[in-house]
Amino acid sequence: EPERLRELVVSLDDLGDLHRIRGALDHAITAHQEALRCARRLVARHPGAPEWLSLLAVSASKLGHVHLARGELDPARAAGEEALQCARALLERDPDGPERMRRACHFLEWVADELHARGEPARALAGYEESLRHRRDLATRERDQLASRRDLAELLDTIARLRRTCGDPEGARAADEERQQIEDELPPEPEA
Repeated sequence: EPERLRELVVSLDDLGDLHRIRGALDHAITAHQEALRCARRLVARHPGAPEWLSLLAVSASKLGHVHLARGELDPARAAGEEALQCARALLERDPDGPERMRRACHFLEWVADELHARGEPARALAGYEESLRHRRDLATRERDQLASRRDLAELLDTIARLRRTCGDPEGARAADEERQQIEDELPPEPEA
């Protein structure tokens, strides 16, 4: 039963993605909402199971993206918050798991992006700074992974801009300096 329900969630989310790509956002919402209902059933039956929490986070995130594309900010935020709660629950179960940290960062930054789009820079900054702790940890642990350090530099750039917006020029300068130090240590990007 759980495996069949998982397959249904994945299929419904794939269908929702296809509708979104084609611009049929009403159909995308319907498919993603049904996927989310099924994913919630799995989590309710198996509380705390990482595979189902992860599935729920992905479904909620996909639904949130479609709501955002339709300009429906409140439902987008609710879906993003649900995805974020799942990511945090996964992190609590395995705080040192790099993949879970990356996923949590993705959801934290997605919710922060949405808050920023809504004109709530202070709340967005709090989300980005929560993600920053995990991005720093990943970049330290994975020094040989250029992507982790580039992600950290990109996030620091976002944080610097928002700190300026929120009236914290010293904090912005510190974020810019940290970003610059990381970028100076990175090899140059290959030319296209």
